Formats: sequence, C-alpha cells, structure tokens
Amino acid sequence: MESLLVENLYLIGEILDVDGICGGYNLGFAWISGILAGEGVCKK
Repeated sequence: MESLLVENLYLIGEILDVDGICGGYNLGFAWISGILAGEGVCKK
C-alpha cells in the first residue's frame, strides 16, 4: 500500500476509490487495506 512515488507514504481505504458492490465490500477493503498498511509500517 506504499506509494511508488513518495517513500513512506501509505494510501489506504476510501482514498483509493475502490469501486465495489454495495453490501460491505468497500468497508471490508478499507479495513483490510488499513491492516496491511499498518503491518507494512511496522516492518520498516
């Protein structure tokens, strides 16, 4: 989830504007991308 242009800039959740079917998919992506970004930050 780290930006390819700016080091240590992580983009997550709604800022990525992922289109999904209504019913929780967008919320699920927001939560999962937040978890992945947090794990990525902790590994550095």
